[in-house]
Amino acid sequence: MRIVFSILFWLSISFLLLFLWTISFGQWLNLEFRSSETRKHFYNLLFDGTPVAVLGTLFGTIRKKHTGLRNRLTIFVTICVFVSVVVYLMSQMFTLGFGGWTNTEILYRHAEVKEKLVLRQQFDAGAPGYRNERIVMVAPRFFLFNQVTEWDSTAQRHGSWQPVHLPLQQLP
Repeated sequence: MRIVFSILFWLSISFLLLFLWTISFGQWLNLEFRSSETRKHFYNLLFDGTPVAVLGTLFGTIRKKHTGLRNRLTIFVTICVFVSVVVYLMSQMFTLGFGGWTNTEILYRHAEVKEKLVLRQQFDAGAPGYRNERIVMVAPRFFLFNQVTEWDSTAQRHGSWQPVHLPLQQLP
């Protein structure tokens, strides 16, 4: 039973580290999920699992060798952290992981690496509609992600990029 508790504790810690990395450094990277469905599932799992992971740390912090007062204090602090995390997640509900860039047109395709594309994108803000527009070059990275870099549409490109100009969807 001790091994199971240890595994649950370290899974909870790992999940919390993933959460902290995602809401901090992960927001600044120029990597995006290839699929909006994958992004949606990832953030739903992150938001639903983080409070459970906070409670899961109790599997590694409550011990028989500790005094009853220390165990009660540990439970109290964990519950306070749990409530804080839930309040934080509720405040960030519509800012973290929601909305996203929608591809509206393929402008160019790389002649040698067909997965490298230059795209026109609009930011889908959900109920408020579409907002900003940008032109980016996307290249596949790490199985689930695309590396996204801003594209200077005024620069001359010779030979390696083929014009496509294919609309992907009509926006309202």
